[in-house]
Amino acid sequence: MKIIKIVGIGIVAIIVMAILVVGYLGFVPGVSDIMGTNKPRDLGVVKFSEANYASGLAKVPGASVLNPEYLCVTCAYTSTGSVPVNTAFSEEEFTSMINKRNSTVGPLRDSQFKFNPDGTVEASGLLIDPRITGPIYIKARIDSASGRSGTLVVDYAEMGRLPLPPDQLKIAQDIVNDSVRDTFTNNPGLSVNSISIADGKINFDGTLPKDAVGNPSVVPKQYN
Repeated sequence: MKIIKIVGIGIVAIIVMAILVVGYLGFVPGVSDIMGTNKPRDLGVVKFSEANYASGLAKVPGASVLNPEYLCVTCAYTSTGSVPVNTAFSEEEFTSMINKRNSTVGPLRDSQFKFNPDGTVEASGLLIDPRITGPIYIKARIDSASGRSGTLVVDYAEMGRLPLPPDQLKIAQDIVNDSVRDTFTNNPGLSVNSISIADGKINFDGTLPKDAVGNPSVVPKQYN
């Protein structure tokens, strides 16, 4: 009986350790709530303020946005016209605009975007998907952007606190670039002359849609 008890204690210990490890990676809700790993990485960027959102919109003069909470990253919506824009958006403005547009049905919530001096962008947020929900983190850089196309290179990514291996990193990069292509498709008025990332801001020269209308009945696209 003593041997059985020791073995039983050993099994319980292994289970507890497994729960703690998986909880640390952000995949067990009860434990990860306590450890804080169910929350996105804090990149030190203000997630939302009406002032930052309004400031970002003001940099696209003449533009009109209706139902912005339904203009999510993977949502189809109505976008018409174009206005020339040559400006720099701060990471706070950019983050506020993304969070506003994903606040209702978007798959990415509670996000932050950080623009680094080396030209990389870091993004964190809570992925909400029927298949899996949890915090994600990506570090990427612009590979190319001109006219009506653009691609990003994903240097590093995490799901929970678990780094993605190279094969899955490539899949993540493909999903990101599928989303970029969809953005151009959804916005005929979007075109790029030049775009670059600097310390705390993203510089954009090109055209942006004049009018965008979100659809309250929209269902976000799922990427396989």
